[in-house]
Amino acid sequence: MSKKTAVTQWIDDRLKADPRLAHEVDQILSEMRLEQDLAALREKRKLTQREVAKLLGTSQPYVAKLESGRVKNVGVGTLVRYARALGGTVTVQIKPRARPMAAIGGLGGNLMLRSDQMTKARKLLDAALELPARARGRLAVSLIDSLDGGPDADAATSWEREINRRLNALDAGKARAVPWTEVKRRLQVRRRGTRQR
Repeated sequence: MSKKTAVTQWIDDRLKADPRLAHEVDQILSEMRLEQDLAALREKRKLTQREVAKLLGTSQPYVAKLESGRVKNVGVGTLVRYARALGGTVTVQIKPRARPMAAIGGLGGNLMLRSDQMTKARKLLDAALELPARARGRLAVSLIDSLDGGPDADAATSWEREINRRLNALDAGKARAVPWTEVKRRLQVRRRGTRQR
């Protein structure tokens, strides 16, 4: 089994097990396609980002952000202005689902992917594998981030206890504060490889 096949199977399994993840992947891939379409149109017209910015009455960094996906919730009006300035068009499609998904497992139970959704997931994977390395990396990071359960619910409480413990130790004279200049000096010494106390 090749690495690509193993990775493909792993992604297929994750998408099958987590419909919300499959939905997020679909959204991310759609955004990436949009960004690539913007850049491709500009490149086809042989224009720089600076030239496009001038046409749009905006800045080159904003155009760069648009094309890289760093502008979130881009409005349709912005897309239309961009496309029109470069002689392109924007098409928006809204389609009903072929049939609704059925919930399994009781109250708010997990949703299973239908075979047509698995086909779509495989197509998404194929599309993802065709993306440039940078876009694939961004997608991979987003996928991995989506698996993280988020911050520990007790983390804030634990940190608050630790801060209070340290403040109490200072107040009781069991610990002493170190001035920032001394901390900075010690760190610089450590970076040079010689430790001093």
